[in-house]
Amino acid sequence: MVQNRGKIKSSSHLKIVAIGGECTGKTTLVSQLSKFFGAPHSIEAARDYVSEIGRSVQYEDVEIIAKKQILIEDSVALLDSDLVFFDTDLFSTLVYSNFYFGDCPDWIEQLCVARRAHIYLLCSFDLTWVKDEFQRGSGEPEKRRQIHALFDKTLHKHGCNVVEISGTGQARVKQAITATKKIVGQSHLMVDQNQKSS
Repeated sequence: MVQNRGKIKSSSHLKIVAIGGECTGKTTLVSQLSKFFGAPHSIEAARDYVSEIGRSVQYEDVEIIAKKQILIEDSVALLDSDLVFFDTDLFSTLVYSNFYFGDCPDWIEQLCVARRAHIYLLCSFDLTWVKDEFQRGSGEPEKRRQIHALFDKTLHKHGCNVVEISGTGQARVKQAITATKKIVGQSHLMVDQNQKSS
């Protein structure tokens, strides 16, 4: 479930999530960030589940995927790392369910807020669409724009710290690295301030 670059141990960590519509480079970005920072990263629950069942996701799969996502996230919580990258999180389950099925179980939205990450790297849809066998989307520009807008709206509605990532190649990666360095720097500053005041 988790690509491990750390020792196993209970630890608190900064949670950085790459999120967005289909074919927006999330998996590649997370892998590159993990390598750059030497930090562990997770796999995408929905992608893993679809590869197991061999078909597109239906509404009855939503809760199964959400529970699988939670297991993946919780396994990362055991790693001895100050920084962890996620290839999507529960917010992705929430947005996709609402977009494609017009509904999502209430408990998923509640846990989205309770388990909210420190920063969301919202990947733009400016990358070329690459057809995947079990995708629900078909790459129409307007549909891609709509789901991107729903991600943006949902994340901001729940008070998430969102940075939009756009462009191609290394330009895209550099944006994500800069955003990550900023949140890491803020975290270290807060730790230093707390230590001085104690």
